[in-house]
Amino acid sequence: MMRLFLIIMPLLIITACAGAAAVVYRALTYHLELPEPVQITVHRGDSLRQITRNLEAHQLIVYPEVVEFYARVRGEASAFRAGEYQFSGTVTLLDVLSALKRGNVVQYRVALVEGETLKTWINKLHKHPKIKRTVSFSQLDVLREAVKEERENLEGLFFPDTYTFSSGDTDVTILVRAYDALQRHLSRVWANREPSLPYANAYELLTLASIVEKETALAEERPRIAGVFVSRLRKGMKLQTDPTVIYGLGDTFSGNLKRIHLRTDNPYNTYERKGLPPTPIAMVGLAALQAASQPTITGDLYFVAKGNGSHAFSKTYKQHARAVRQYQLKR
Repeated sequence: MMRLFLIIMPLLIITACAGAAAVVYRALTYHLELPEPVQITVHRGDSLRQITRNLEAHQLIVYPEVVEFYARVRGEASAFRAGEYQFSGTVTLLDVLSALKRGNVVQYRVALVEGETLKTWINKLHKHPKIKRTVSFSQLDVLREAVKEERENLEGLFFPDTYTFSSGDTDVTILVRAYDALQRHLSRVWANREPSLPYANAYELLTLASIVEKETALAEERPRIAGVFVSRLRKGMKLQTDPTVIYGLGDTFSGNLKRIHLRTDNPYNTYERKGLPPTPIAMVGLAALQAASQPTITGDLYFVAKGNGSHAFSKTYKQHARAVRQYQLKR
């Protein structure tokens, strides 16, 4: 009898284990049809039990004990990453667990546009409900420390692009990525610049590029407009560009640039002061950087907006005055 027991018992255990494995396998590979996307959040520090109960509450699993058993047997009880996840269509429990282990969290996007200011960017980041606020425009020490930048004014030091992020990422985290991107682009453009340009350093190139960025949205005009400013710098002429004056006015600017503004001195008034303004006046895209590094020099010293988005260029003040009468005074 004992001998028969010793033979049958292992068979029963093997059969039970095989049966349990079959149950687990069916649970893991069962195709679940989701009528609409299901979104869950795994919080930092959540236990395996909390995660499985969360999955059960969102009807992604029926038997949380099976998941717990599977995860513990495989040594993955603490392998699931925090974050926001979304599942849709047909999924299996293996798909869900794989996503949690890999950290395939929901990705959001924010477009940070060239020609805008750092203040505008920060306000845009703060309006996104999934971005955590850690900095304000009035107090930039956290951001300055994060990018290891000594300059007081951080304008223009971040590259415009569409940035992806996950829920809970901070404004500073995104801006650090934009700062690093700008440094890479600026370094490359500076290394490939035309010789004999009137810039003392890459920061001055960036500053002129920000003016070009604000002066025109037409790609074909950027190198020529950069050429106008480079020519004026070489001749010691004032740049006389409205966007720098507007930037210097800050929040006091109401949208209507007046003659008194052009005559009121401040560090950004290029009608009153020669040379470049002390800092960039906006965020700069790659096209404007390239235009400032390889300007088209035509002998033009003036340009005026035609009113259709393009500009009329002139080599002499007499030609410029005529263009102003033709395109500006009529309007």
